[in-house]
Amino acid sequence: MEAESKVIVNWSYDYQVVKGSSDKYNLNKDYVKVLHKRLCSSIGTIVTGFTKATITSTPRERTQFYAHPCFQGHQWYDWALVHFQEVNNQGEQIENHYPSKILGFLDIEGKHEAVIQCSVKPLLWSVVERNLFVKMKLGTDFNISFVTVPIEALVHPLCVIQYCGGDRDIYFVVLPKHNLS
Repeated sequence: MEAESKVIVNWSYDYQVVKGSSDKYNLNKDYVKVLHKRLCSSIGTIVTGFTKATITSTPRERTQFYAHPCFQGHQWYDWALVHFQEVNNQGEQIENHYPSKILGFLDIEGKHEAVIQCSVKPLLWSVVERNLFVKMKLGTDFNISFVTVPIEALVHPLCVIQYCGGDRDIYFVVLPKHNLS
């Protein structure tokens, strides 16, 4: 007889939602799929989910990220430039940064993680600084583009707008106003 897999999930909203059975208050379906994939072999794991993460880099510098299925009546999923340590074709370790949509935050046994959907290709910040608007494609391959990362991998927030043309997965990373000289 196989042991029963039991996962306990606590979800913390910034405010309590009591709205009946409306679908707009459901967690992002991709977030739930990543959580299932991450925990399918864990027995007795306690997971706490969050809709907001505050990262403090210095006592005076705090960055807040939101990932909420229904904040003030609308979905709110922030974007971040996410740091990855990868291995190239020559077997060398390289550092890349991917624009990523934040789908939620987790605390799994004391480890803070973000659930993200990454772009298809990495992005150099210098390209954004030089061009002001940089087109990128959000990855849709669940096994590659939907991952959990340590919360420390979120380098900084991004301003991202969706392309109004045909492809729903095309976005523009926009240089923030405070970076204009």
